[in-house]
Amino acid sequence: MGTQIKICGITSIEDVKIVNQCKPDYIGCVLYYPKSKRNISPDLAKKLVIQLDSNIKKVAVAVSPTIQQIRDIKMLGFDYIQIHGGWDKEVISNSTMPIIWAINMKNEQLDTNSKKLSDMIGKCENIPKLSKTFYEHLDIVIKSDRIYGVLFDSGTSGSGETFLWNSICKAQKMVAKKGKKVFLAGGLKAENVTRAIYIAAPDVVDVSSGVEFENQPSRIGKDEKRVEDFIKAVRMKENGICDGVLLDTNP
Repeated sequence: MGTQIKICGITSIEDVKIVNQCKPDYIGCVLYYPKSKRNISPDLAKKLVIQLDSNIKKVAVAVSPTIQQIRDIKMLGFDYIQIHGGWDKEVISNSTMPIIWAINMKNEQLDTNSKKLSDMIGKCENIPKLSKTFYEHLDIVIKSDRIYGVLFDSGTSGSGETFLWNSICKAQKMVAKKGKKVFLAGGLKAENVTRAIYIAAPDVVDVSSGVEFENQPSRIGKDEKRVEDFIKAVRMKENGICDGVLLDTNP
């Protein structure tokens, strides 16, 4: 199976029509987080889920949800819950849904004493080291039978910023060894997604701002052309069209 695609931040029937036409593998809807401009109500989420192609997996995205919120999300028809925020053992162990655990890759997690960040971007041979605490937390996450996958995101989710993709080389292997899926997010778009796949080898690439209307930050919704371009770029990489041309791999 090739690299799968998740289009996140679905907010309207118009967005649903676009994804039904373009057929990504997953979509995401933000719930219970009013700080996000992509946050939608449970009532709207239920309407969108009903309209979605049944072959597209539905992911609810939440920040530190309660056990009751997870139960409510399942009742809305979602297949997975993507959780951002602190690790709550009680919430995780009582989740009635498979969990995609999100980890924000902040620069301060990196051991960058010997290299400048700019020198390491996109260079697989110069793999930056993550802290011992990072790996200890990841080990706890992937040992849970509630965890379906781990999503590696930039320091601020939904910001459109990238991070050092080669920093997760060891983490990617840890997650894969446990049979969990590796999701990659953070500043992905048609122009850089093949490079991200080449470096990080994720199971799923996750995009939100990279398929929204360019230079229109106040406009909420997906740009059909940018969604099409993103999916085409991923599929071209999987078909081998881009192989061998990605050695200079700056995000």
